[in-house]
Amino acid sequence: MMRILLSLGIRLILTAMAAFALPVVFFSGMLTTLVILATLPVVGRWFGDLYGGVCQFLAVFGEGEAMTGILVIATTGALAGLLFESLNLYRQSLLANTPYPWQKLKTVDFMTRLLCRRRLY
Repeated sequence: MMRILLSLGIRLILTAMAAFALPVVFFSGMLTTLVILATLPVVGRWFGDLYGGVCQFLAVFGEGEAMTGILVIATTGALAGLLFESLNLYRQSLLANTPYPWQKLKTVDFMTRLLCRRRLY
């Protein structure tokens, strides 16, 4: 029982960490790329304006600070990932012993149900 709970806990924690890290890496990479491209002489002004727009967008979520906005979006993503993984685990537990209609019963399962007079799927 503890092994199952530990396995499920690790699975949920890893999903939440991955769902948290994805927006952080995405927005950090985007802002870093825009800062680097803003130093180019010809198109620097455009990328500088784009950088300012992305920072303003993130500041909406972060009460005026872009970094806080990234963390709020990442936390929301982690919570959504955790909920989706919980739904996946729930559905997996429901469907664990129920084959899909297109799957054929194995001979051992068929004989067991036939001999034990259980209903076939």
